[in-house]
Amino acid sequence: MLFTGLRELKNYVDGLAANHKHELLEVAGETLISLTKERFALGNDPYGKPWTVSRRAAAQGGQTLRDNGILGNSFAWQMNGADSLIWGTNIKYAPTHQNGAIIRTIRAKALRFNVNGKAVFAKTVSIPKRAIVPDERGDPPAYDVELLTSLEAHLNYQLQKAGG
Repeated sequence: MLFTGLRELKNYVDGLAANHKHELLEVAGETLISLTKERFALGNDPYGKPWTVSRRAAAQGGQTLRDNGILGNSFAWQMNGADSLIWGTNIKYAPTHQNGAIIRTIRAKALRFNVNGKAVFAKTVSIPKRAIVPDERGDPPAYDVELLTSLEAHLNYQLQKAGG
């Protein structure tokens, strides 16, 4: 396909993007899931900062937030209308790790945990922030690069398909 000017090319790309908006959002959604899985594999937040190692991971020689894989495998995306998508998890304890938390007793004298098979009691427990998805700091540059790369590859594929 030959274009005589930049405006003609822009109009063509805009039309292609409009006609394939759902596909582009699918590519973005799958890229976000891939980036999230990468967080768990690397054990760091979206900005590259390593997560604070959990006591369980340190004691067992495992990885933080990867005890049974439920949280890491729970992330999904879905269309949110025609122009956007949402991505996240429905695991109720995810915000505790994303934002950090202090857990206090309400009615009991102490909280009880098993650590290395032994009962441990505490009045409060501090869970450090271990961001899994981007937070108030905004989109990490690596996410922008990965999303743009994925979307560009998809658009190039569509252009080749349309031209050939």
